[in-house]
Amino acid sequence: MNFRPSARTWAIIGVVMAVVVVLGFRLASSFASGGSADGSAHDDHAAAVEGDHEEVMLYKLEGVAEGAISTALIREGSLDETIQVSGEVIPHPNNAASVSSLVTGRVSRLLVGVGDYVEAGATLALVESAEAAQAYAAYEEAKSRLALAEQDLRTTEALARAGVYTGKPVDEVRRERAAVASELAELRAEQEGDRSEAEAGVRAAEAALERAKSARDFAAAELKRETGLAQAGAIGHPPLDAARNEAADARADLATAHAARAAAGSELRRVEGLVKLGTASQRELDLARQADAEAQASVERAEAQVEIANRVLAREQKLLDEGVYASRATHGAETELAKAERDVQAQQAALDQAMSRLRTVTSAEKKAALSQTEARLAALDSMLDREKLVAREKLMVQEAVAQRKAAIARARVDLEAARRAVRLYKARPSGSGSISIPVVTPISGTVTTRPVKMGQTVHAGTDLFTVLDGSTLWVEMDVYEKHLPRIRVGQTVRLTSEDVRGWEHTTTVHHVAEELDKEKRTAKVRAELTDPSMRPGMFVKAELSVREGPSGLIVPIDALADEPTGHAVYIEWPDGQGWERHAVEVVARNAREALIIGPAAGEHVATKGLTLVQAAVKAQMAGGEGVAAGHGHEH
Repeated sequence: MNFRPSARTWAIIGVVMAVVVVLGFRLASSFASGGSADGSAHDDHAAAVEGDHEEVMLYKLEGVAEGAISTALIREGSLDETIQVSGEVIPHPNNAASVSSLVTGRVSRLLVGVGDYVEAGATLALVESAEAAQAYAAYEEAKSRLALAEQDLRTTEALARAGVYTGKPVDEVRRERAAVASELAELRAEQEGDRSEAEAGVRAAEAALERAKSARDFAAAELKRETGLAQAGAIGHPPLDAARNEAADARADLATAHAARAAAGSELRRVEGLVKLGTASQRELDLARQADAEAQASVERAEAQVEIANRVLAREQKLLDEGVYASRATHGAETELAKAERDVQAQQAALDQAMSRLRTVTSAEKKAALSQTEARLAALDSMLDREKLVAREKLMVQEAVAQRKAAIARARVDLEAARRAVRLYKARPSGSGSISIPVVTPISGTVTTRPVKMGQTVHAGTDLFTVLDGSTLWVEMDVYEKHLPRIRVGQTVRLTSEDVRGWEHTTTVHHVAEELDKEKRTAKVRAELTDPSMRPGMFVKAELSVREGPSGLIVPIDALADEPTGHAVYIEWPDGQGWERHAVEVVARNAREALIIGPAAGEHVATKGLTLVQAAVKAQMAGGEGVAAGHGHEH
């Protein structure tokens, strides 16, 4: 179907074409006169930015409360790329001290409480301690020893000057000492030998008596048995088996005695060798000899017992073989019993005699004689030492003085050690005679904890206080792993707080943790904070500058006024004369600052209270109340 326009349609087309022609003519005229309408607007904006050929208007601001408006400087610098994270203020480990007691004791005084500020070296508490009292007593004792040593030196020097160090000739003293030493050796040998011999005699007599009693008991039992057999009408014969057993036991005892004798002899030879080497005493030698004698006596007794047992066995065997034992059994048993009784009496007499001799050789008179001789020898030894020193004349005096001086030096060392202990404890004698040790803080700061009460017993090393120096704190931030490759030590960190209005602090990254939190996927980043107004546990906002951006004029984001025609800043004139509005071009921005093209660096622009300034300026602009300020100004 063909379409043919009507007359009405052609009329409308004609009107539109006419409008287009008119607009095209005007546009051509505009370019001919210096630019298009859009170009004219761009040039006006650029002129406003650059301040060329534009009349700057100054606007007064009245009726605004003091402090309602804050300003910031336009600075030249770079617009860094930043990362924003949250952080927490924590104590600096080098600025926190756990103050403990140096000693175990009882808390006698508490001088500060939680929240108190203390200076380094201040006493926080006193602890009464027996340990400190001992240290103080050792210090006083060391002082006394030093005083005595110094007095001894002065006395020795005075005696040397007076010629006191003279006496008998050395040879005369040596001869006298040798005689007394010989006398003492003989006396000791005599007493030791007599005593050892007497003790050995007593032990041998006791053993012989016990054997005699055993033989008597055996003889009595044998007589009783034989008498019983005779009364029963039985043919009596000796207990051959018993005799054989007795002989076997006697031989076993003899073997044991020989072994003990061999061991005692070996021990005696060993001790004699040690005595010759000077590593064993005469007392040990006497004991070894005594043990050897006892072993020899045991051998002799065992041999006698074997001989007796063999004779008995032979006799019993003979009687049995001859068939005459039955008639003589009772008579033989009576004879053996009588013999055993006589042997017991003889051994008892021997034991009494041995005991009497032992009492004689260990009498008080013998001991006194030995002690007197030893005292004489000791006196001669001392005299000989002194005479040897006298023989050396000046050398003797020098050595005596040197000894006293060495004693003084040792006393001074002991005194210094005791003084250091007392100084460490900082002991204070109290009125009750005990010693109070001050608990001293090593740093200045605020007491944050005090887990101790008056009168409480504490041990050395027990934490009594925690002191925190808040002059340097740490801000610990959690940074996600995607940002970590861009974080470096030394990068700038800007801190702000939502709880403390207007607070701001600039620091640098101090540490980046090596490990990542597996659940949060973050790492700890620390920065130092040197602002005493902040406290551990407070939270802050942190802005980390991770890369340097373009350079130019930098203003805070809060200084940019968003207006229909673009962005503007409001500059304060000196002495509060007024405010002037400047259009700016924002080149780049981050969360805190913007890079602009506009006024010169060093100008003060409104930040806090910007809306008040903006509203007042707009009102004055609408009413034509501005005052011409010329083409810029200088501050």
